[in-house]
Amino acid sequence: MLPPPVRALLAALVTKWRPVLSLAAGALAFTVTDKVSSTERDSRSPVVAQRRRARRLKRRARALNAGSKGARGTKKSKSYALGVIVAVYDDGVFAGKPLAIVHGKPAFARAYEAAKKSTALDRVVVVTDDYRISEVARQFNAEVVMITEEMNGEGRGSASRAAACAARATGGGWDAVCAVGADEPMIETEVIDACIMELENNGDEWCVMSTALAAMDEEEIARDSRPKCVFDVNGFALYFSGSLIPARMDERKQTLDANGVLVRESVGNYWHQLGVTVYDADYLRMLQASDPTPLQRQENLEMLNTLENGYKIKVVTVDYVAPKICVPEDIPRIEAVLAKRVEEKKRTVKNATLRRRGSMRGSASALESLTDSPKKEKSAPVRTIDLATDADGEYSASENHTASERD
Repeated sequence: MLPPPVRALLAALVTKWRPVLSLAAGALAFTVTDKVSSTERDSRSPVVAQRRRARRLKRRARALNAGSKGARGTKKSKSYALGVIVAVYDDGVFAGKPLAIVHGKPAFARAYEAAKKSTALDRVVVVTDDYRISEVARQFNAEVVMITEEMNGEGRGSASRAAACAARATGGGWDAVCAVGADEPMIETEVIDACIMELENNGDEWCVMSTALAAMDEEEIARDSRPKCVFDVNGFALYFSGSLIPARMDERKQTLDANGVLVRESVGNYWHQLGVTVYDADYLRMLQASDPTPLQRQENLEMLNTLENGYKIKVVTVDYVAPKICVPEDIPRIEAVLAKRVEEKKRTVKNATLRRRGSMRGSASALESLTDSPKKEKSAPVRTIDLATDADGEYSASENHTASERD
């Protein structure tokens, strides 16, 4: 128990210095609270989810407003997406890969043209670190973003780094950024559109990325050149790996072929990732400031950074063959697939032309049967259909008429 004089002195000091003590206590509490909130934000930040939710509600309100004013021609609100063709000259395996000629065009030019046809992309740029790719890209009237010196080195070929660099160079303000690899010359425009729509229309606030998956055949399993993925029943990625996943429990019971390769009964459950990835713009900026996660370091796959931090990746499954350029030996294989597509398009054009001719003849016969006046008999016209194929694989049909038909 303190004596009365001491208690009186302490009371006087507390009364005099109460504002200072209150400020000190408040500053200490703020520091501790801010440290805790910063740690939580670094581990699983809700900022991106809040921004995406606010932006989605704003777009929905604008869309409803545009629908109510549709009679006056008000344009409907939409998100703005940037397309980025990642064309790094040397990836450490195949130097000059983006400039590899595939069916008469550079590989990156085919990916660029597929992206330009997309109705979901508002702008498409080519990101490169080499002036040779830049010069060729300008010949195709492509907008080029050169990677700066500080972007070179570790991670310069990363799709997310290239996408973030392009988003900054084009002024920002994007809702989504779509990265397409220059080593994907056979990518389809519909795949790009589907990935963008999945991210834009997804209602999950933690979904910040989308990508495309294709089923693997026996050749792809043997080559083992793409990241593999497993996903849940809702279409969200569970894991990405360079190894074949999921593993088969009965592999030890299976046999080997003459070359010592494991023979699998079915490949229907194996999916690999295509070179199309769509990022939420807010999350993309945060991703550049995040540190690599343990699984990301082990697998060397940046998608694992997203999954390890608690975010979600939506996957779009497609069913078509789209080989990727990894080594120079892949180019003849890709050109063979392109040649097969050429033959399929030829048959499609020929069948459509023959059906059109048949319907025209049927209409003419029906018209003649309705008339009573005799008709002069004419020899049946002979037409030959010439199919021409240009360097891009486009097809045109021309009909040569005989003299009796022209008369």
